[in-house]
Amino acid sequence: MVHRIDIVLVDDNPTERLLFEDAMLASKQYVKDVQLSNGGPDLLLRLRGDHPDGNSPATARPDLIILDLNMPGMNGFEVLELLAADKEFCKMPVVVLSGSNDAEDIKRCYKLGASGFVVKPETHDELIAMFKRLTRYWAAFVKVNTKHAYI
Repeated sequence: MVHRIDIVLVDDNPTERLLFEDAMLASKQYVKDVQLSNGGPDLLLRLRGDHPDGNSPATARPDLIILDLNMPGMNGFEVLELLAADKEFCKMPVVVLSGSNDAEDIKRCYKLGASGFVVKPETHDELIAMFKRLTRYWAAFVKVNTKHAYI
């Protein structure tokens, strides 16, 4: 059974956030809501319910976080470390999206608790195809702890 999922996309680049949002919305049969976050501190405020813009239910407990790895300030590794150290957030599924294909980066992300690692596609069409596959996988095949008593 396919259920539609709530996603928070974390990326410091506003142009990429809009491209990713567009690509995810092309997967609307699998995606219920997409929230955009401009970095690690913003994500943590949203998850804790302290964001100045308020929170939607999707942001407070998303089914999936898609996290850019290379961000200024707090990078993706640091975000993964903070999520892993927090008993409330440590079980949230996080897929890292990165321009890096470095084996050490990938290994480190998995050690820090990432649920997946995806290399950013080079073209918009490839991006849309990748998000369709990713959202279909999470919506149709992964059993999530619905609305969200993370253990």
